[in-house]
Amino acid sequence: MATRQVSVTIDEELLDFVDRHSNNRSAAIAAALRLWQDHLWQQQMEAEFARLAALHSPDEEAAAQEASQISQWSQAVTDA
Repeated sequence: MATRQVSVTIDEELLDFVDRHSNNRSAAIAAALRLWQDHLWQQQMEAEFARLAALHSPDEEAAAQEASQISQWSQAVTDA
């Protein structure tokens, strides 16, 4: 897995919250960034699958059902 260094700006109030609820600020922020990255990945996958479903299914209801199933699958993968 490739890694890269990123720089983020975090609100002081949020840092205070992290410090109150975590013993390791860096680990908490890293975990939050991973969750954010997973969320973005999930949104991209859902959008792409919905687009593909619409292209391959002339029936809008069937396409919506397929997109919903894909969204549920994507959520299950993200939660794992």
